Amino acid sequence: VIGWVGSILDITDRKLAEQERERLAAVVQNSHDFIGMSDIDGNPIFVNRAGRDLVGLEHDFDIRSTNIPEYF
Repeated sequence: VIGWVGSILDITDRKLAEQERERLAAVVQNSHDFIGMSDIDGNPIFVNRAGRDLVGLEHDFDIRSTNIPEYF
């Protein structure tokens, strides 16, 4: 071996942020309350399981065929 080439990168902060995001996602998904997000036009981007059950949507892809005002 004549030489080595490489780099070192500390990804501790990135891994901690990823773990925190996963915990928050689990809380949102398992909440018994309706939790949803939409774009500025009211098109749903995300609705948790409880929210989908409340408005009668079976799958994640079903939310794209609705609009947030329809839920009320």
